[in-house]
Amino acid sequence: VLPQLRDYLELQVRQREVQAYLLQLQERYPVRGLDEIEAEADIG
Repeated sequence: VLPQLRDYLELQVRQREVQAYLLQLQERYPVRGLDEIEAEADIG
């Protein structure tokens, strides 16, 4: 159970890092359609 839990927590951290990175990019380069891209990524 522990390895699965660790993998799950690592995944959560990675997702947070990606979201923070996307926010930084969005602030640096205002991009239209980023929400649409994220929506497609969530569906995929």
